[in-house]
Amino acid sequence: MEQISENTYFLNPEKWQNIANIIGGLEICDSETGWPIGVLKPVGIEYYDDSDD
Repeated sequence: MEQISENTYFLNPEKWQNIANIIGGLEICDSETGWPIGVLKPVGIEYYDDSDD
């Protein structure tokens, strides 16, 4: 899955939402650490559950 930083997404969310819809999703990565934090889906960003349960 293609990845973009969270900062990049928030600079132009409509553009990235359209791209995610076309290619089936984009993984969003933390802008500082580069770690994946969620997936951009047609309904918006679905963040990964980071709880240690």
